Amino acid sequence: MELLLSLRKFTEESQFIEMQELLKKNDILFETEVSNSSIDAVSLRQTLPEFIIKISQSDFLKANELLAEKAEHEIQEVDKNHYLFEFSDEELFDLISKPDEWSEFDYQLAKKILADRGQTINEDFLKHLNAVRIDSLSQPEKRQSGAVRAGYLFALLGGLIGLAIGWNLYTSKKTLPDGKSVFTYQQADRNHGLRIMIIGTMVFILLTFLKISSQAGK
Repeated sequence: MELLLSLRKFTEESQFIEMQELLKKNDILFETEVSNSSIDAVSLRQTLPEFIIKISQSDFLKANELLAEKAEHEIQEVDKNHYLFEFSDEELFDLISKPDEWSEFDYQLAKKILADRGQTINEDFLKHLNAVRIDSLSQPEKRQSGAVRAGYLFALLGGLIGLAIGWNLYTSKKTLPDGKSVFTYQQADRNHGLRIMIIGTMVFILLTFLKISSQAGK
């Protein structure tokens, strides 16, 4: 079975359900996932609950086209009090350069507002913006020095937290808007993640052996 990748993540369940209905209607296979509020293993910050929809990479183009068509229809009846009408041209251009950070509706409406203001928004320009954005998103995150130090510390203490940090550093991937998947962290941090997992596993086994030996000797 083809690996399924994240198409969209929602914090509102109503949008999550609406997306499922659109995919069902157009015969696009998908899986859903709900992540509960938790502590990120690398940043150690709390993450909000997310509703996730996953599809195959081969369906990304079709799904995005469906979302664009739906949004283009909806913006024809948009309320003129919508907050995007208050955005400056510069803010709207920034929005369309980062469509992954906004809803498809906001993206399509921003393009329409700019066009109505006399700004040139053609396909070549949009393709250029998309290529620049994909290149930017494909770059690995900045060095995770704090997480690496914490990972080694917890690994040496034999805790499972160290293994979790190491696993996340080594294996974490992110899905780009075009459906491609790339590693989240730099190779140097991934190497540290692998070492942290090895050390954590060895220490955990050693501590478990010592505990069993101690209990057997009583």
